[in-house]
Amino acid sequence: MAEILFGIFGVIFVMLTLYLMALNDIVIGICPQGQIKLITKSGVAHRLIHAVAGKRAVFSPLIQDFDLVDGEEVRGWFFDRTGIFWIGLWPIYRVDNYPFEWNSIKIGDDGKEIIKHRREIVNSQYWRFEYPLVFRSMETSDNFRTKVVVQVIAEIVRPLRARYYAKVWLNVLSAAMESKVRDFVGSASFEELRGQKTENVIVQRQGFVQRVMELNLTDNTDANPGLVDSIGVTIYAVNFKSIDAEDQRIVEALEAEAVAERQGRAAVITAKKKAKARRIEAAAERDYLDATELHIADNPDAVEAYKARHYSGKDSKLTHLFEKGAVNVNLGGNQNPPTTLPPNRR
Repeated sequence: MAEILFGIFGVIFVMLTLYLMALNDIVIGICPQGQIKLITKSGVAHRLIHAVAGKRAVFSPLIQDFDLVDGEEVRGWFFDRTGIFWIGLWPIYRVDNYPFEWNSIKIGDDGKEIIKHRREIVNSQYWRFEYPLVFRSMETSDNFRTKVVVQVIAEIVRPLRARYYAKVWLNVLSAAMESKVRDFVGSASFEELRGQKTENVIVQRQGFVQRVMELNLTDNTDANPGLVDSIGVTIYAVNFKSIDAEDQRIVEALEAEAVAERQGRAAVITAKKKAKARRIEAAAERDYLDATELHIADNPDAVEAYKARHYSGKDSKLTHLFEKGAVNVNLGGNQNPPTTLPPNRR
């Protein structure tokens, strides 16, 4: 019994040790789905491990780099199911670790998005990932200085170039996009860009996306090598995410103005509704008086009964009827109470 327990604990210990070694990339490692890892031998790039579905790595002696091309990589049953791979005898063979800087979006307690700058030591590259890029001091057509956030989905197609040649490739990408962002922001007013729904902004936005995607192209010259040849990265998609004035007081003033405009429009609508209600009420009053007039014209004996039932002073409906000239009736005193009709009612 003791031997069985000892064997079970021995197996658990070995598995736990292997798992910790894989987490720390010692002798064996783990490559999560969608990531790329570089294996170095004595500090020099040696081979590439990736877990990108539908892609295979091909080394090109001409560019001294790996190209991720369409196809299926033959990695073995165990790697496909666990992501665990063989690195080599440590410390000769290691997984490359390097510092990387990027921005991430975090949702704050108030529900608003917060851009957080991060700098960490990483041991892999994301084949395709979404990065928010921040551009400051971008001027609109009405001279507002703004902060612009553009969401870029980038793909790494040449891992060695992205890692070694470009150093921090995301900074190079941001610098390449800056002039495109500046042109786009300068093509419209601050309010148009905040709304992003006017015809001018929609057209300019389409042109902006097209110009950014053209950064992937190359004319095989040193002046325009293209993103792939210069940093080993291509832009998969781009989206203009948000724009804010650098001076927050301007934003607050614009929001206060918008609230005042909405309140003003609401007051106008309310006034129109009240005026319409008064017109409807006045029309109903006229119909009532006309009906009363016809009733009195057809029944002269009803005048006294109507007066006794409804007369309550000079502001009564009957008084208004008499003032209108529809019926000439004495409302009190010792005067004669003849009943006459207007010409149109005789």
